[in-house]
Amino acid sequence: MTDIVFPKYRCRADELCGYDPDALQCFRDAHPNLPGGYLPPYEPYLLSEPSHESLRIYESVRMTTIGQHRRIATLSERFGPHLLPLSEFYRDRLLPIRDT
Repeated sequence: MTDIVFPKYRCRADELCGYDPDALQCFRDAHPNLPGGYLPPYEPYLLSEPSHESLRIYESVRMTTIGQHRRIATLSERFGPHLLPLSEFYRDRLLPIRDT
């Protein structure tokens, strides 16, 4: 599964990776062009291993606006692991009703 985070505060890559050396290496593989030091807030960062599918998803998320990044970060903080099922429910069940 693709794991993308939107930190609300500036942080270091090792903080995002829970100080796990393997996870940090995976993060660096996914983001080879990021400078060292602090990462800007409200930007998407790929935490899962970079694969064709995860990079495709990451690139599509990265192309959204900073305002959308902020909303996603707030929703993610509020709903945690329930955000994906809620968004799928909205897409599959509520949007068809709204659009009729």
